[in-house]
Amino acid sequence: MQPNIVDWLVHQERFNDFVREADNERLIRQVHLNRSRWDQQLAVFLGARLLEWGARLRRYGQAAPTPCPEIANSR
Repeated sequence: MQPNIVDWLVHQERFNDFVREADNERLIRQVHLNRSRWDQQLAVFLGARLLEWGARLRRYGQAAPTPCPEIANSR
């Protein structure tokens, strides 16, 4: 019994569809992973800058220590 060429072509086309679908899903997953990495890198960068700015503001808000005149004159 010889296989029907139409059946073989249908099988081949279905296989090609499955391969294309798997490739598309892989690419979608890769895009989501890259996007999350980009988002995480941006969040880390912004977080570090905010901490630096907060530390600078805290130092700016503090008054410089002034020496006590009695202690300064006694030396």
